[in-house]
Amino acid sequence: MTSRNLKSYDELNSLWFATLKQALPGKKFVYWDSCLTDADVVQFQTSSYSELNASKCKVILSPSDSTWLNLGLQPGTGKLIWTTMRANFNPFPAAIDRSRILGGEMLVWGEYVNDDVIDNVIWPRAAVIADILSTGVNKNNRETALVLRKAQVQLRALGIAAEPFGS
Repeated sequence: MTSRNLKSYDELNSLWFATLKQALPGKKFVYWDSCLTDADVVQFQTSSYSELNASKCKVILSPSDSTWLNLGLQPGTGKLIWTTMRANFNPFPAAIDRSRILGGEMLVWGEYVNDDVIDNVIWPRAAVIADILSTGVNKNNRETALVLRKAQVQLRALGIAAEPFGS
Protein backbone atom coordinates (compact mmCIF):
# COMPACT_ATOMS: atom_id res chain seq x y z
CA MET A 1 0.00 0.00 0.00
CA THR A 2 2.83 2.35 0.85
CA SER A 3 4.52 2.05 -2.56
CA ARG A 4 1.26 3.10 -4.28
CA ASN A 5 0.50 5.81 -1.71
CA LEU A 6 -2.74 4.12 -0.68
CA LYS A 7 -4.09 5.29 2.65
CA SER A 8 -7.04 2.99 3.28
CA TYR A 9 -8.58 -0.38 2.60
CA ASP A 10 -11.16 1.32 0.37
CA GLU A 11 -8.40 2.78 -1.81
CA LEU A 12 -6.75 -0.65 -2.03
CA ASN A 13 -10.08 -2.25 -2.91
CA SER A 14 -10.72 0.36 -5.63
CA LEU A 15 -7.27 -0.28 -7.12
CA TRP A 16 -7.90 -4.03 -7.08
CA PHE A 17 -11.19 -3.76 -8.96
CA ALA A 18 -9.79 -1.19 -11.43
CA THR A 19 -6.95 -3.62 -12.18
CA LEU A 20 -9.41 -6.50 -12.65
CA LYS A 21 -11.58 -4.41 -14.97
CA GLN A 22 -8.54 -3.64 -17.12
CA ALA A 23 -7.49 -7.28 -17.20
CA LEU A 24 -11.04 -8.57 -17.89
CA PRO A 25 -12.79 -5.93 -20.00
CA GLY A 26 -16.55 -6.29 -20.44
CA LYS A 27 -16.97 -8.57 -17.42
CA LYS A 28 -19.36 -7.81 -14.57
CA PHE A 29 -18.13 -7.94 -11.00
CA VAL A 30 -19.87 -8.67 -7.72
CA TYR A 31 -18.92 -6.31 -4.91
CA TRP A 32 -19.72 -6.30 -1.23
CA ASP A 33 -21.89 -3.36 -0.24
CA SER A 34 -18.89 -1.15 0.41
CA CYS A 35 -18.06 -1.04 -3.31
CA LEU A 36 -21.09 0.39 -5.10
CA THR A 37 -20.83 0.98 -8.84
CA ASP A 38 -23.73 1.21 -11.28
CA ALA A 39 -22.19 -1.12 -13.83
CA ASP A 40 -21.83 -4.12 -11.59
CA VAL A 41 -23.63 -6.24 -8.99
CA VAL A 42 -23.56 -5.57 -5.27
CA GLN A 43 -23.97 -8.30 -2.67
CA PHE A 44 -25.67 -6.37 0.09
CA GLN A 45 -25.07 -7.67 3.61
CA THR A 46 -27.08 -5.26 5.74
CA SER A 47 -30.79 -4.63 6.10
CA SER A 48 -30.38 -0.87 5.66
CA TYR A 49 -30.94 -0.28 1.97
CA SER A 50 -30.68 3.51 1.88
CA GLU A 51 -27.20 3.37 0.28
CA LEU A 52 -28.62 1.44 -2.66
CA ASN A 53 -31.24 4.04 -3.59
CA ALA A 54 -28.68 6.30 -5.30
CA SER A 55 -27.20 3.42 -7.27
CA LYS A 56 -28.75 1.54 -10.19
CA CYS A 57 -26.74 -1.64 -9.71
CA LYS A 58 -28.26 -5.11 -9.54
CA VAL A 59 -28.46 -6.61 -6.06
CA ILE A 60 -27.86 -9.97 -4.36
CA LEU A 61 -29.37 -9.90 -0.87
CA SER A 62 -27.46 -11.48 1.99
CA PRO A 63 -28.41 -9.44 5.06
CA SER A 64 -26.36 -10.32 8.11
CA ASP A 65 -29.36 -10.43 10.45
CA SER A 66 -31.07 -13.27 8.61
CA THR A 67 -29.01 -15.09 5.97
CA TRP A 68 -25.74 -15.64 7.79
CA LEU A 69 -26.32 -19.26 8.77
CA ASN A 70 -23.71 -19.31 11.52
CA LEU A 71 -25.44 -16.54 13.51
CA GLY A 72 -26.00 -17.55 17.08
CA LEU A 73 -23.10 -20.01 16.94
CA GLN A 74 -20.50 -17.38 17.87
CA PRO A 75 -19.64 -17.12 21.55
CA GLY A 76 -21.77 -14.61 23.41
CA THR A 77 -24.41 -14.11 20.69
CA GLY A 78 -27.15 -16.35 21.99
CA LYS A 79 -28.85 -19.01 19.90
CA LEU A 80 -30.50 -17.78 16.72
CA ILE A 81 -33.50 -19.84 15.75
CA TRP A 82 -35.19 -20.18 12.38
CA THR A 83 -38.17 -18.05 13.44
CA THR A 84 -35.84 -15.07 13.92
CA MET A 85 -34.20 -15.69 10.55
CA ARG A 86 -37.60 -15.91 8.89
CA ALA A 87 -38.94 -12.79 10.57
CA ASN A 88 -35.86 -10.74 9.68
CA PHE A 89 -35.63 -11.67 6.00
CA ASN A 90 -37.49 -9.65 3.39
CA PRO A 91 -36.88 -11.02 -0.12
CA PHE A 92 -38.22 -7.85 -1.76
CA PRO A 93 -37.52 -4.80 0.42
CA ALA A 94 -39.61 -1.79 -0.59
CA ALA A 95 -36.49 0.40 -0.74
CA ILE A 96 -35.17 -1.52 -3.77
CA ASP A 97 -36.88 -1.79 -7.16
CA ARG A 98 -37.76 -5.47 -7.55
CA SER A 99 -36.27 -5.61 -11.04
CA ARG A 100 -32.82 -4.91 -9.54
CA ILE A 101 -32.89 -7.93 -7.21
CA LEU A 102 -31.10 -10.93 -8.73
CA GLY A 103 -31.68 -13.15 -5.69
CA GLY A 104 -30.16 -13.91 -2.34
CA GLU A 105 -27.30 -15.85 -0.88
CA MET A 106 -26.87 -17.52 2.46
CA LEU A 107 -23.42 -17.25 4.00
CA VAL A 108 -21.50 -19.35 6.50
CA TRP A 109 -18.36 -18.01 8.11
CA GLY A 110 -16.03 -20.97 8.65
CA GLU A 111 -14.49 -19.78 11.88
CA TYR A 112 -17.80 -20.52 13.66
CA VAL A 113 -18.78 -23.75 11.92
CA ASN A 114 -17.34 -27.25 12.12
CA ASP A 115 -18.45 -30.82 11.44
CA ASP A 116 -20.57 -30.78 14.60
CA VAL A 117 -22.98 -28.17 13.23
CA ILE A 118 -22.68 -28.14 9.46
CA ASP A 119 -25.29 -30.81 8.81
CA ASN A 120 -27.63 -30.59 11.76
CA VAL A 121 -27.80 -26.78 12.10
CA ILE A 122 -26.86 -25.20 8.77
CA TRP A 123 -29.05 -27.24 6.39
CA PRO A 124 -32.33 -26.68 8.27
CA ARG A 125 -31.61 -22.95 8.52
CA ALA A 126 -30.78 -22.83 4.83
CA ALA A 127 -34.13 -24.48 4.09
CA VAL A 128 -35.99 -21.56 5.68
CA ILE A 129 -34.26 -18.90 3.58
CA ALA A 130 -34.31 -21.09 0.45
CA ASP A 131 -38.09 -21.39 0.77
CA ILE A 132 -38.48 -17.62 1.01
CA LEU A 133 -36.15 -17.03 -1.95
CA SER A 134 -37.78 -19.68 -4.14
CA THR A 135 -41.37 -18.61 -3.46
CA GLY A 136 -40.82 -14.88 -2.94
CA VAL A 137 -43.09 -15.11 0.11
CA ASN A 138 -42.11 -14.79 3.74
CA LYS A 139 -44.60 -17.15 5.37
CA ASN A 140 -45.75 -17.04 8.98
CA ASN A 141 -44.13 -19.32 11.58
CA ARG A 142 -46.77 -22.07 11.24
CA GLU A 143 -46.44 -22.27 7.44
CA THR A 144 -42.65 -22.12 7.67
CA ALA A 145 -42.64 -24.89 10.29
CA LEU A 146 -44.47 -27.16 7.82
CA VAL A 147 -41.90 -26.42 5.11
CA LEU A 148 -39.07 -26.97 7.57
CA ARG A 149 -40.54 -30.24 8.82
CA LYS A 150 -40.71 -31.51 5.23
CA ALA A 151 -37.09 -30.42 4.67
CA GLN A 152 -36.04 -32.16 7.88
CA VAL A 153 -37.60 -35.44 6.70
CA GLN A 154 -35.84 -35.09 3.33
CA LEU A 155 -32.52 -34.30 4.99
CA ARG A 156 -32.79 -37.29 7.31
CA ALA A 157 -33.63 -39.52 4.33
CA LEU A 158 -30.29 -38.37 2.88
CA GLY A 159 -28.52 -39.35 6.11
CA ILE A 160 -28.19 -35.80 7.45
CA ALA A 161 -28.99 -35.56 11.15
CA ALA A 162 -30.96 -32.31 10.89
CA GLU A 163 -31.74 -30.69 14.23
CA PRO A 164 -35.36 -30.45 15.39
CA PHE A 165 -37.04 -27.52 13.68
CA GLY A 166 -37.70 -25.83 17.02
CA SER A 167 -33.96 -25.09 17.24
